[in-house]
Amino acid sequence: MNVLEIAFTSNARKRGALLLDRDHVRRMTRVEPASISLTERLTPGRAPVESLIEHVYAASYNAIIARHYPYLIGIHAEDGSVIAAAGFRSAAEDQLFLEQYLTRPVEEAIAKKVRHPLPRAEIVEIGSFVSIGRGGSLFLFIALMELLRRNGFTYAVATVAESLGRMLRAFDIECLDLGAASPKVLPDHGTSWGTYYRTDPRVLAGPIASARRRIGAFLPEAQNGGLDELLAVHRPGEEAHIQ
Repeated sequence: MNVLEIAFTSNARKRGALLLDRDHVRRMTRVEPASISLTERLTPGRAPVESLIEHVYAASYNAIIARHYPYLIGIHAEDGSVIAAAGFRSAAEDQLFLEQYLTRPVEEAIAKKVRHPLPRAEIVEIGSFVSIGRGGSLFLFIALMELLRRNGFTYAVATVAESLGRMLRAFDIECLDLGAASPKVLPDHGTSWGTYYRTDPRVLAGPIASARRRIGAFLPEAQNGGLDELLAVHRPGEEAHIQ
């Protein structure tokens, strides 16, 4: 295999690397990031990732991002600049932002669709999905989905505008439509979000495992032993969380 090695850091500390199939990657992009970062609140290296998210939302929608997700993933070029980013939040740790749009807790909304109970601890909200240029979003989605799967999450939920929707479809995520994301339920009725709600975003949920077949072509299991430990996310009250 022609290997593309991308360093993985957590809170500014290098923990290892992801080994991707370079030939498969080049079918979609010529971009080759130097590193992928995972940061929690108030940790080193987080500010540039937050800045990119704020910049893209301001430029795209004239939106003001006042609060970021507790966990952020950044894709970094050789010069250290951030070219793509996203955030996530465990439903077990806090109320999800998108639950404001729903008439019931997110686990009940999904359970009604799939017709079986779903533990809240297995649900994760993703958002602030941004990319500049072409290609960064591919690595962002691969890293994000693999990290979430290996930390025990089975369903991802998101307020989806078209950019994230395209990526979900590209990786065969079988989405459930949980309803419209209406700005009327927000404290400021969406004023701080500028023109974002003109995109008619929807609240979608999908099984994370359904993306594994596509991701496996980029990130082969045989070349990536030890990813459970490498991608483990520390959660409040835990020494570590490794599945």
